[in-house]
Amino acid sequence: MNRGHMMKKLGWIAVASVLACQVAPEKGSELSPAMRKKLFEVYELMDINSGINAMMDSMAAQVPKEMVDCFRKAIDFKAQMDKSVEVLARILTGDEINAMHKFYTSKLGRAMMKKMPIAMKEVGEQMRTFIQTEIPKVMQQCAPKQPDAPPAPAPSND
Repeated sequence: MNRGHMMKKLGWIAVASVLACQVAPEKGSELSPAMRKKLFEVYELMDINSGINAMMDSMAAQVPKEMVDCFRKAIDFKAQMDKSVEVLARILTGDEINAMHKFYTSKLGRAMMKKMPIAMKEVGEQMRTFIQTEIPKVMQQCAPKQPDAPPAPAPSND
């Protein structure tokens, strides 16, 4: 991945992080301590910190170390996880949180969580290839057709 592409990626990650900070739970969407604990346990099972660290390590190979260090310091990932829990608390019912927790703490759920990063890496590679090869073709096909240029005037015999 070239440096320009990585810089764009860093920019989008930063924008997404800032936008996530703007998400606040609606009033009255109090989450019981037990439900909050269950959501945090699901996040721990998802091993989000390892994913973030792997992303940072990947960036470190593409951009100056100082930039990665700055990014790590600038973004409070725990605060982002707290905000994510608040969003889930606002959107999901208690029954849905319980079912999600039950699944992700089950043998099947833990096995899926180990396999999802592998699957998502492959899906990501397929999507990247698709975006790089097919999207430009489609954009060209869908672009408005330019009218034919009028014929050049005939040379004058003067």
